[in-house]
Formats: sequence, structure tokens, C-alpha cells
Amino acid sequence: MPGDRLTEDDIAQQFNCSRTPVREALRKLEQENLLQVKPGIGMVISNVDIEL
Repeated sequence: MPGDRLTEDDIAQQFNCSRTPVREALRKLEQENLLQVKPGIGMVISNVDIEL
């Protein structure tokens, strides 16, 4: 959901992988404006407006 916080550790643990590929994927999502980095909070899911 938009505004939910994501952590590398939680995602890596869920998928049983190292943090490195998770970190790279999160950076790509941030570049596409699907995630935002908020100081003091971390990465959060962006609010995406879908136009049909």
C-alpha cells in the first residue's frame, strides 16, 4: 500500500536471499518513482496515479 515502509532486511529474509540484489532492485524502483526515500523513515511505497 502507498506509504508502507520497506526494508532490505525484511525483503531479503522473505525471499531467502542476500541484501545486495534487494538493494539493487529497490534502487531501480526508486529511479522509476515507485519508491521514495524519506529521511529518518527509510524507503516507502509511492502513491502511483494510474490513468486509464
